[in-house]
Amino acid sequence: MEPVQQVAVQHLGELNMADKETLANFICWAMDNYPAEKYLLVFSNHGLVWELDEGEYDDWESSHTKQGGSRDNTNGKLYLSNRAIQEAIDLAPSDIAIVGFDACDMNMLEVLYQLRNTGTKVFIGSQNTEDYWGWDYVTLLSALQTRQSDITEQEIGSIVCNTFMDNNERYAPFCNSTQAAIDIGKIESLSNNISSLADAMRLSQNDKGKV
Repeated sequence: MEPVQQVAVQHLGELNMADKETLANFICWAMDNYPAEKYLLVFSNHGLVWELDEGEYDDWESSHTKQGGSRDNTNGKLYLSNRAIQEAIDLAPSDIAIVGFDACDMNMLEVLYQLRNTGTKVFIGSQNTEDYWGWDYVTLLSALQTRQSDITEQEIGSIVCNTFMDNNERYAPFCNSTQAAIDIGKIESLSNNISSLADAMRLSQNDKGKV
């Protein structure tokens, strides 16, 4: 099916995809019109968590409004910040079991940490780049349709990652792509351990042997 106006469920006109209200409204609309026992939210767009090196891309400025996910090309090339994504998900009437980014550079600790208390169980995304093929939605949706009652969040994560990497190796081996599914329930402990390591490194600057 081609994504054209004639087959659209609803035509909303121009919207800012980097606005958290747009995301929150979409989530609430989807849950109201397509109720389910579990929900999967996928962002399919560009991602950019870390600041770019100065001059790396002339048309992208390094500022907090130019980093995050879901870039809007018609509104200043802005992104949804990590906090905006979390705040929009918090407004959902039900928990979202899986959050995924079919985008580059979004599987980062700071993104996962922001989602740790949203009720989301699994995060799927790339730590580095994605090729232009993106996720294999045919296989993913077929699996969801076949095993609606018993498929787990972890299995969905495995399907996305394995099919993505298989297609990457087949169609775009030149692209240094990654894909991983993360248990968000372990992020609090991980970030605490990283904080402890950072504290130890700061205190041991003059005695590196202790770290």
